[in-house]
Amino acid sequence: MKLTSHKLLFKNPTFSTDPERTQITVRHGIKWSRRLTPGMTVTVAETDGFDLGEARIVGVLYTSFDELPASILHLEHDPECRTRGGLLTVLRRMYPGFVNTDMITVLFFKYEKKP
Repeated sequence: MKLTSHKLLFKNPTFSTDPERTQITVRHGIKWSRRLTPGMTVTVAETDGFDLGEARIVGVLYTSFDELPASILHLEHDPECRTRGGLLTVLRRMYPGFVNTDMITVLFFKYEKKP
């Protein structure tokens, strides 16, 4: 699949290196659900812009934080975010003013490390 011009930035770039494992990242708001669709490939980078690899998008979910299915949290790339409380803490750190009724985009992806 063709690489898009979009770049996903990660403050804590902790990923499974198994290219078949589906992982998720949670982003505030609707922006990413409008930009990405399953099958697209995006660059994965640290927040300083250093490219780490690529992510093939395999699913997109737009929902409120309160409606986020607990059953998918084990897929979160960041171990700190694999519980609802942990994810809420990180989202509040990343997005000041975030509340649990805010809308979020969950990106399901398969990661491939840069050679």
